[in-house]
Amino acid sequence: MSQPSVARYGRGYDLDREFLDWFVAAYVGPGNSAAVPLASPVLHPVPTGLPATVILAAECDPLFDEARLYADKLSSAGIAVRLVEAPGMLHAFNELTHLIPAGAPYMAAAVAAARPFLAHP
Repeated sequence: MSQPSVARYGRGYDLDREFLDWFVAAYVGPGNSAAVPLASPVLHPVPTGLPATVILAAECDPLFDEARLYADKLSSAGIAVRLVEAPGMLHAFNELTHLIPAGAPYMAAAVAAARPFLAHP
């Protein structure tokens, strides 16, 4: 959580830095570090055998830059990855398209990006 998007969008864009810190603490538990692989996979080697991945990244999300970094890391490790960026969208917009209809095309783009990964031979 040291990327520029945390500072840029960490206040006033729905997912404030204080909430991020709370979620991390709740996820990793007391006495554990947020640097564990399941909490911060971008800080660790990419495990072998990961499936093709689609990452949907909202521009106005404190985690936006981390999404880009992780997509690059997966790609460098040979994992098929598609990063779908959603300009102007907030964290969790994908759950709020009934309130933010401008997000629907990005959801459609993520579904389209996943479709080739799900195709059966």
